[in-house]
Amino acid sequence: AADDGSWRLLAGILAALIVGVCGGSILVPSSFVPEEYTGLPLLLSLGLAAGVLGVLLFVFYWSCYLKESLSLKADSSLRRALRADVILYGILSGIFWNAGNICQIIAITYLHMPYGVSYPILQCALVVAGLWGIFFFKEVTRCGHIAVFFAGVGILVGGVVLLGLFGPGS
Repeated sequence: AADDGSWRLLAGILAALIVGVCGGSILVPSSFVPEEYTGLPLLLSLGLAAGVLGVLLFVFYWSCYLKESLSLKADSSLRRALRADVILYGILSGIFWNAGNICQIIAITYLHMPYGVSYPILQCALVVAGLWGIFFFKEVTRCGHIAVFFAGVGILVGGVVLLGLFGPGS
């Protein structure tokens, strides 16, 4: 039998693959919407779906994975976890995430940038997240690892530039 570390690694890889497939497909369903309803009118349904799925995943995580009660009594673990600062930071994260989605929708719908170009540009968020991790949170401190990160940044930016010059719609 595999040890706990192997299962955690496998679960992490599976989760990363799901993120890639779902994230890369985020606006594909909008291609089936009549043209007069595309663009920013889709934001309400996108936000509602994200909110509903977030609540369902939280309930599953809290009750099935952590095996904790969903009680909101004063002494419950859920009540202690639902702190105002945690909720505020989660809301701020959601605002940042959705601002990126809004800008991508604007780029595709109103600036007529192809999805094959706008989505890779959106993935430059990885660069911003990496910079936060390196310089603010100090999650990566070894020079070799930082050099590999910046080599990856160069590849990502180079790919975005090449897609812009020679990709869909060029």
